[in-house]
Amino acid sequence: MEDRLRKLIKNHRRFLIFYLIWLIFHIGFLISGSHNFSANRFWPFGDGRLKYYDISELIYYLIIPFLVLFIWKLFMMNKKKEEIEDDEEEA
Repeated sequence: MEDRLRKLIKNHRRFLIFYLIWLIFHIGFLISGSHNFSANRFWPFGDGRLKYYDISELIYYLIIPFLVLFIWKLFMMNKKKEEIEDDEEEA
C-alpha cells in the first residue's frame, strides 16, 4: 500500500504541487467571502467580486482539477493503446 502511494505521488508530483497552490488560493477566497450562497453571484460568472465566494464555489473549483487529470489520463491511456496496436500491426 505504501509503495502504491509513493508511486502515485512520484507520477503526479507536478499535479499535486499545482493542486496545493490551487487549494491555498481557494481557501483564502473562502475565508474572505461572505458565505451567502446565490447562484447569480457564482464567481467569476456573477458580478466578478470575491466578496460572495462560498462553499459551493470551493467544492466546484476543487473538483475541476481532478476532472481534468482524469480526462487527461483517459486520453493518454487511449493514445498508448493505439500506439501499441500500431506497433503490433507493423510487426
